[in-house]
Amino acid sequence: MKYGIVIFDLDDTLVDTESVYHRAQEAMLTIFKKHCRSIDFRKAFKTLREIDHELVLLHNGDHAYGYWKLAEALWLHFQARQSVKDATKTASKMRKRDVQPFFVLEAAEAHDSIIRNIVPELLDDAMRVVKHLKRKYVLVLLSEGDRTVKIPVIRYHRFDRLFDEIVLPQRKNKVAFLRAKRKGERVLFGQEHVKRYRLVVVGDRISQDIMPGQKIGAETIWIKGPYFPGTTREARPDHSLAGLTQLLRIL
Repeated sequence: MKYGIVIFDLDDTLVDTESVYHRAQEAMLTIFKKHCRSIDFRKAFKTLREIDHELVLLHNGDHAYGYWKLAEALWLHFQARQSVKDATKTASKMRKRDVQPFFVLEAAEAHDSIIRNIVPELLDDAMRVVKHLKRKYVLVLLSEGDRTVKIPVIRYHRFDRLFDEIVLPQRKNKVAFLRAKRKGERVLFGQEHVKRYRLVVVGDRISQDIMPGQKIGAETIWIKGPYFPGTTREARPDHSLAGLTQLLRIL
């Protein structure tokens, strides 16, 4: 018997996407360092993460915004002495063909190559947890971003076999979560005769997982992630866990 639907986030909830992005951003900065020796690598990395976050916000939550904008904004910040916000706004409005100097695109391509060619590893006993929950719940995987990046990760870890439904919108919002819920309901109602069921959202970010999960009436479980996870001041999840394994105590 299935007791309900669990909607899972992918990045930094089930797989260690942060490590791959960290490596990609280091590759970008390494090329910058060759041409701008005065850059402090440690400080530049922190600045790069801030710029990335600002670009995601400017693109309405889209993490696949075109990473040449990230490289160009970094250049504008360090060489044109623009603030993080000003450099980000300038880069976000530019066309790729207008990017200068030449190595900015080289840095962006090095970054993109890692994102596209390295599959993130599983996190925190993810496979055991997912297999266990599959016995009791309909599982839906909801992940935003570039499908050409997401699908190889999903297939590599065989999530396409473990999850009942997979939803890959360009960005997460209430509409995307409602779509995931309805897909889960079709599976659940096709297997069980239920009037009431448990609807759960599991994710690592308050803005991308917990808030939209609450908007569709789901019970929310926050496993704080490494990349701008948010705070409980923005929204209070029903449960805050230290890791995936703790899910088995709740579900």
